[in-house]
Amino acid sequence: MDRTALPWRVEETTLNAFPSLRQILYRDWLLRLSDGFTRRANSFNPRATSIDTLDADIETCAALFARHQRPIFRVPEICEPRLDARLEKLGYTAEGGTL
Repeated sequence: MDRTALPWRVEETTLNAFPSLRQILYRDWLLRLSDGFTRRANSFNPRATSIDTLDADIETCAALFARHQRPIFRVPEICEPRLDARLEKLGYTAEGGTL
């Protein structure tokens, strides 16, 4: 079994367990939008370990979210480190952690 198969199944299960009012599938991302402020229900969630069009995707996701509230990108540990590094380089900071 691929070492990321189980973590991705857990990620999928937790996203389904706490649904948002609106979801948009965009390339390798799941964009979740809800009223109010909860991180999981109002966030961008990678759907793959590696994201091929990272810079363009971050820009598009942030622009879509700006109409609603500040952008939140969830970065599970199973994603490659360049996602976190790229977000940091663009001025995003770590806001909270989840176990």
